[in-house]
Amino acid sequence: MSETTQRLAALRAEMKREGLAAFIIPTSDFHDTEYVADYFAARRHFSGFTGSAGTLVVLADKAALWTDGRYFIQAEKELDGSGIDLMRMGQEDTPSILSYLETNLKPGETVGFDGRTVSFREAREWKRKLAAKGIELESGKDLVSRVWTDRPPMPKSETFVYPLEFAGKSVQEKLADVRKVMAEEGAKAHIITKIDEIIWLYNFRADDIPCFPAALSYALITPERASLYIDESRVDAGTKKQLADAGVELKPYDRIYEDADVLEGPVMIDPSFVNSRIAGSLPTQPLEMPDPIVMMKAVK
Repeated sequence: MSETTQRLAALRAEMKREGLAAFIIPTSDFHDTEYVADYFAARRHFSGFTGSAGTLVVLADKAALWTDGRYFIQAEKELDGSGIDLMRMGQEDTPSILSYLETNLKPGETVGFDGRTVSFREAREWKRKLAAKGIELESGKDLVSRVWTDRPPMPKSETFVYPLEFAGKSVQEKLADVRKVMAEEGAKAHIITKIDEIIWLYNFRADDIPCFPAALSYALITPERASLYIDESRVDAGTKKQLADAGVELKPYDRIYEDADVLEGPVMIDPSFVNSRIAGSLPTQPLEMPDPIVMMKAVK
């Protein structure tokens, strides 16, 4: 038995214990990042496919991996002998992930995934389409951490200040710009999960991902306060002072879910970016719109 088939067998054992007929493992991390740190390379770990894009779907008796035309040849070689079928995206005879699930599952069966790795918009579409076929969706399942016993640690590179001469505006000025949009939209809070937007907003950098000078973190802004959710031990003195001067509070990385659970609405989120677990934690219907920071950081 190959290493990949052993890993899939362990995953299937957990699926059986949880009553899951299928489990979805995307490439993404908790922040919808295109290139992920090793900690989040679960799709690679369970499939053996090392390309930068792809989604693995595991059933009790079969598995399939979807990837695009850049990787057809590579994926075919790396999946050989794994028992995983290659789904060539964009080809006429290739079913979508949802069609594959609808064909292979029965009404009443459940599909699981880690809601932190799937955007709110995508998870909502999955739920809508699968529900029409009587298939249930469970987003609170982190089976990967249970099975991946030698998983690499979460990255914890030290932060450093991005100088004002390059940043263009201070943290205070950028917060004022975001709060202006929030006021115009009637939002009482704004949750940001894209790490490139967070380092832009708070004028710092880190080295969590090769060639991407960002830190895994979340941000929450209200008219009165601002927070950065990150392991405080990795925040250097200069960044701490800069954030403190701007009235930004440091909070533990995972505290975002607890804080989201008690936010007064409307809470502004970008449903294409914010993960479904955070959005699902909100006590009221979110205010969905493109994140204003996308356009702000495009101005040089």
